[in-house]
Parts: sequence; structure tokens; C-alpha cells
Amino acid sequence: MNFPNLQVSNFFNNPDEYYDFAQSIDFEQNKNGGYPGARTENLSKVDIKKHQYINSKIIRLLFPYQPIYELIKWSANTYFQKITYDDVALNVENKKHPGIGWVHDDGNYHLTAIVYLTKNDNGNSGTSVYKLKEEQFEPELFQQGSKRDYFKNQKVNADIYNKELNSNIEYFDEVAKSYSHYNSLFLFDGSHHHAANFDLKPGEERLTIISFFELIVSPYFPVPEMKKL
Repeated sequence: MNFPNLQVSNFFNNPDEYYDFAQSIDFEQNKNGGYPGARTENLSKVDIKKHQYINSKIIRLLFPYQPIYELIKWSANTYFQKITYDDVALNVENKKHPGIGWVHDDGNYHLTAIVYLTKNDNGNSGTSVYKLKEEQFEPELFQQGSKRDYFKNQKVNADIYNKELNSNIEYFDEVAKSYSHYNSLFLFDGSHHHAANFDLKPGEERLTIISFFELIVSPYFPVPEMKKL
């Protein structure tokens, strides 16, 4: 692990610019069932200046000292994402763990950052970070066939879906939680298990910017530096 969890209020100076921009570009529904809802193209292909600005702010937060900041090299995949109530209704209505998404990690990404951009949000949605209760994986953790079918807008058996979802959640303990206040940023190490929290009603949606850093080259990283003491 190289990075701490960080939450920052008032991330953008002009958040409405990014909210309005999201309303003007196309979203495409997920085709492989890996996540709920729809995303835009990578912002590097939509508006390279916004892509660089967003991610430079994130990097500067982690490496604020100017000479170090100027040495950092990074690459990131950054998207707007919309998730409607209909996309996650089974999660929201799950009686055992209401509103909790599937616990997962972000594979080979070094860092994940989320900017919440839902206006008039009650702040009860967000993201939680988890740790495994036991330091071993069990087959049930990966029984997610219903998840992929559901997120591809295919009909699934709600009982089977909830059984797989609840089994997934119960392998973990929640260790940190962020809330979806408008224009707040939450970032965490990509190796952390995490899940979205949904407090949506019919007709409502969750809008975020999500950025996955696949490369960060730096003279140092925050957590390893802390561990040197």
C-alpha cells in the first residue's frame, strides 16, 4: 500500500462547470457487467485539459512540495459515471445489507479517486473501504455471475443475486467511509477493497468523476515514507 485514504471538501473551485459539462457529453452503458450504470469515454479523449487539470489536482494533493510535484509522472483513466436507482435497485432494496454495492479492489491500479457531483445529495451515499476478515480468499467471494448479468441489464433471480451479494459483503469488515457531499473528493490506494453505498430513490441518480491511476512514478510514496520512522 502506497497511499492513505483522503477526503477533501470543495475539491473544485467551480464544481458547477463540471456538473454542466457532464450533462453535455455522451454516456455508454456498461457492456461487460463489471460496474453499474454508464460512463463516458476516458476524459483524455473528450477534453484533455479537464483530464489533466483534475488529475494534476489529485497528484498535487499527495505531493504538494513543488520540486517533487514537478518530478511526478502519472497516467490515469478518468470518467464521468452515472448510476440510477434502476441500475442498483436490488442493492438498495437488499434487506440484509441495504444500499451496499459489491466489495472489490481495482486490480493493478495504484490509486482510485472519486469526486461526488450529485446536486442536492443527502450525503448518505458514498464509498466504504473494507478489509478481509480472514487473510484468505474463498470461492464464494467470486461468485458474482448474477452481478455481471444484472449490471448488463439482464434479468436475474433476486434471491440468488442477494445471496451472492451478501456472501461477498460478509467476508469483509468496513474500516472507513466517505459521504457523497457535492464537490467532495475521496481517494484511496487501489489495493484496498471497497464498495459504493447507494441511498437512491426511484428517479434519482448518482453522478461522479472516477479516476484510476495506472501509473505513478515518484521519488517517494506517502505510506512507505511514514513506515520509515
